[in-house]
Order: sequence, then C-alpha cells, then structure tokens
Amino acid sequence: MASMGQSECNLVDLCFKMKVNNFFVDLKNPKTRSEIEELVKANNQKDLKARLMERMEFGTAGLRSRMGAGYSMMNDLTIIQTAQGFLSYLKEHFGDAQLNKNGICLGFDARHNSQRFAHLTANIFLRANVKVYLFRQITPTPFVVSDYIVIILYNQC
Repeated sequence: MASMGQSECNLVDLCFKMKVNNFFVDLKNPKTRSEIEELVKANNQKDLKARLMERMEFGTAGLRSRMGAGYSMMNDLTIIQTAQGFLSYLKEHFGDAQLNKNGICLGFDARHNSQRFAHLTANIFLRANVKVYLFRQITPTPFVVSDYIVIILYNQC
C-alpha cells in the first residue's frame, strides 16, 4: 500500500478545515456550536474528524446516532438537512400536487428533543407550502397514520 503524498495530505487537511468552517456557517444552535468550538480550541482533531467527516446513514431503523454536534450526530442541523432531503425525495417521487394535497403527518415521542425535531421538520415542509399534520402531544409511533410518516429515531447520549 502506497503512503499518502504531501499534496494528498494537504487536500485532506483542506477538506477537513472546510468541513469545520461549513459546520459553523450552517449551525445556529449555540449549545451544539459550543461543542465544536471547544473541540477546535482543544485541537481535538480525532473527535472533530469523527463528527464532521462522516454523516449518519439512513437505515432500516431510520437515522440512529448519539445527540451532539457534528454531521455524524443528531442535532438541529442534521434534522433540518434530513427533512430537506426527505422533502426533495417526496417531491421527486410523488410530485408537488399530490404532496401538497395529502400533506405530511408528524409525531413525536417522549425522547429528548423529539418534539423539537418534529417542529424543525414541520417548519421545512411548511416553508415549502406542504400541509403538515402535527400531533400536539407525545404520540406512540403506531398512532401516526397517513400517506407519509416521518419517524425520527435516535439514541440518547
């Protein structure tokens, strides 16, 4: 196996620095922002790379990750980005007319930040003029029945 050359190392370092900067630009939540700021201040590149160089993957159980700052963790930014991606997917596969006619149903459970994440998701769809049916109280997943169901799953720290 060949070792990485100087120009390849510089490219990786540049990519890493861009990821850190982009996260700061995109992030509005002060608590999550301070987590990354502390890691930058401590020059903790190992944790920064683990949080920023990879993304959560959507699997059969939905999104699963710890709460925290970074693209690989559950936070406001990753929920907003996921909702934007889901909105694009629904528009592409069902069309604006059907999506706007049917709307989307959102619920939340008792887990930490579940209600906040449901509200952030609802905002993305509302800004795209999609009707949102949002349960007002904690709702078990099986009660959420509609043409479109959003279940945001995560593991608490």
